[in-house]
Amino acid sequence: MQTTIEFGESFLHFVWQHKAFELHNLATTEGAPIEILDAGRLNKHAGADFSEAKIYIDGLLWVGDVEIHLRASDWLNHGHSSDAAYERVILHVVFEADVPIRYADGREIPVFTLSGRVAKKLVSSYKSLINNTNWVACAAHLPIDLPAEERENWLANLGIERLEAREDIIKQQLQATQNDWNELLYWGIAQALGGEVNGAAMLALAQSLPLLTLYKHRHNLAQIEALLFGQAGMLPPPPQKENKYLYLLQREYEYLRRKYQLKPINAAHWRFSRMRPANFPTIRIAQLAQLILQSEHLFSNFIAGKNLQRTQRVFKLKLHSYWDNRFLLAEESEAVQPKTLGKSTIGTIFINAVLPLMFAYGDLRLRPDLRRKAILWFLELPAENNFFINKWLSLGITAQNAFETQALLHLHRHYCTPRRCLECAIGRCLLQPNA
Repeated sequence: MQTTIEFGESFLHFVWQHKAFELHNLATTEGAPIEILDAGRLNKHAGADFSEAKIYIDGLLWVGDVEIHLRASDWLNHGHSSDAAYERVILHVVFEADVPIRYADGREIPVFTLSGRVAKKLVSSYKSLINNTNWVACAAHLPIDLPAEERENWLANLGIERLEAREDIIKQQLQATQNDWNELLYWGIAQALGGEVNGAAMLALAQSLPLLTLYKHRHNLAQIEALLFGQAGMLPPPPQKENKYLYLLQREYEYLRRKYQLKPINAAHWRFSRMRPANFPTIRIAQLAQLILQSEHLFSNFIAGKNLQRTQRVFKLKLHSYWDNRFLLAEESEAVQPKTLGKSTIGTIFINAVLPLMFAYGDLRLRPDLRRKAILWFLELPAENNFFINKWLSLGITAQNAFETQALLHLHRHYCTPRRCLECAIGRCLLQPNA
């Protein structure tokens, strides 16, 4: 009868990797003495769990792979007996040795059991981490002091992971744009301009209206605004003759809609409530129109840029005077206020649109200089200010720049939420045997 094991294989990976178990008088289930010279390298790809391990078994040095299971029978359940990728396994590490396991040629595989060798305190600490309901599992233990070098490497790895995860999404989007990097940048800028509230609607707008179509009218602001506001479903039906500019946009859109056979998105997607007027989607769409008017070959300009501050100047936009006293298309406001993009919004565009594309382009086109530049520009940008970063700050975890805030966002989403504490520097620190 099998006993209940209150943890998963990832916990045993941690225990083996860090030798967090009783190390005296080690032996296989057959009684052969064991001495672990090197536990091996954790393998995150297909094949055995650890590679390049060095272990003395019965006085003979073996070099090869280590496979880890909760129970020895999992070797059979996972089909390893007939898998050539597991022929280099020199030791099968399990918590329970319930059945003997053999290689394909019939030889018995040496088995080492961890049962009775893992401290109950370590198991209890692990269970308390993964089973609590805090925003992050280690919240009660924060802040925690990590050596400066370890902290820097940890956040650097998380930041790179986030960029590589974004790259996977970009690869999928490239197929939709037929490898058009300019189109993809246009999508990204539109989504970043929309922010958390209207980002999805701005992306839908951009995807409904190809950049090449807008570039055919890039010397005519009224036509660009007509196309964007029309596709956004924001233009009221004619006639609006008392408002000459709005009437112009309506007439232009009706002509261009028929010409390009366009179908607008649902206007119900847009959100205006509980927003600063300067962030209204109408203003963001007008700013996108102005960017298209005054900036051609945006992607190549970013790729060629030598200096972050100078490159950001492309987003210093001055809208048509029509918007000086408006936040909505058809309504005037009392205040006359130019609608410019603030440093924070420009930073958001670079963080969420420009730099992930630059990193991916550098990777896919074998341009390591562009990968480095993307990371360096992330490091130059100030730390983001949002709900998640403020939550980390309340727990004593600070970020010095945008690269570190991106790392912390990735940490929460991909490590804290799925409780991958064993793969986190803080989790590993808390679970060390002497912690």
